[in-house]
Amino acid sequence: MRDKGDVDGAFAAWNAAIKIDPLFAPAHNNLAALLRGRGDLSGALAEAQVAIKLDPKLAQAHYNLGLVLKDTGDVAGAVACYKEALRLDPKLAPVHNSLGVALKDRGDTDGAIAAYKEALKQNPNYGTAHYNLGVALSDKGAVDGAIAASKEAIRLDPKYAPAQFNLGNLLRTKGDVDGAIAAYRQATTLDPKLAVAFVGLGRGASSEGRRGRGRYRVQAGHQTRSQGRINPH
Repeated sequence: MRDKGDVDGAFAAWNAAIKIDPLFAPAHNNLAALLRGRGDLSGALAEAQVAIKLDPKLAQAHYNLGLVLKDTGDVAGAVACYKEALRLDPKLAPVHNSLGVALKDRGDTDGAIAAYKEALKQNPNYGTAHYNLGVALSDKGAVDGAIAASKEAIRLDPKYAPAQFNLGNLLRTKGDVDGAIAAYRQATTLDPKLAVAFVGLGRGASSEGRRGRGRYRVQAGHQTRSQGRINPH
């Protein structure tokens, strides 16, 4: 039901399951995920902790607890939860990706890269992990690797605006202004709110002596920190 967007129905179902069997750990875990999706972090935290108490070997519950802790700013706690989830089930690609995000937040870019690569080992078609890998490689100055990762993310999801934007930044770094402008245009077509891309497009055009820089700087006042944005899932 959750996959179909029937969140209220999912809440009702898992609450009913808990009433029938209060010791059913997966129901508490799924309820934690739903509460987190609604922004109820305290409720999500409580349900995830109940799930783990009932079944300490439930890897997904440790993962959900980690996500909640990350949302509350407890990055160290999140890392510990992700690592425990992976100890229980090393094949969980989303957990490797989330671990990479948390490690990156702690300044451990090398650790993040290793985690993203492990996520891709488990699921080569994991577009978000390719994107995150591209951002991390870019931060390390590995531009060619970052370009390859960004392009793979786009191949898997051509509508992935942040990946298009990151590719534009990388191509501009390499001196491929036409390629950068094409990527920026695609990014802003997919997501008009990606204001930073308008600025980047203007810079790319101006470096070629093109007109219209002002057109792409129009939304600079609404600029957000989209560059290098990391996706946790």
